[in-house]
Amino acid sequence: MKQEELAVRLAPGALPRRGTVLQRGKTASASVLILWDDGDQERVKATDRSVGYAREGSRHLAWLLEPGLIDEDFNADPLGVFTEVIKEAGKITVTMLVRSLTQLGLDDRDIRDAYAKTKDALKIHPHIEVKGASHRWSDAPIVRVDPYDHLRKLSPHEALDQLATGKNLRAPQKAALADAVRSALPPLD
Repeated sequence: MKQEELAVRLAPGALPRRGTVLQRGKTASASVLILWDDGDQERVKATDRSVGYAREGSRHLAWLLEPGLIDEDFNADPLGVFTEVIKEAGKITVTMLVRSLTQLGLDDRDIRDAYAKTKDALKIHPHIEVKGASHRWSDAPIVRVDPYDHLRKLSPHEALDQLATGKNLRAPQKAALADAVRSALPPLD
């Protein structure tokens, strides 16, 4: 069952105004018909930056309705915020992720800095698939295949030979071969 789409108008100095999306146009730039909780109906442009959209019960809705909550969450756990936005969107690009968070009031530079620090963690998140700038959420854990597993399974002698004689080895290949060599070494104390 799909959750109801809600709209929240954020105006400087005013409390957030909540409503239900009754109708969306067929294109991304078309208007949106909203029934505000006070009974008024309004048709707004989909590009109106003073109106945010979220699903009932989502963290995004809480961020829209509670000023300052996104700042608290982002300062405490930017990776958690990115993960939640990706989960709620299903599929999102970095540009869309940044836009979504700036609409909630976060600073563009802070978002980009935090993303740069957390992007490696997003790439190995068990429910997020990253391809280029696109992030996709999967409810089922994503099985990741190690493209260098065959190198890690070499005997230490074979791996050492490839390290010594291999030309044009890329860093991940060298690391995999080094792992194969290390597997025969006693642990460091």
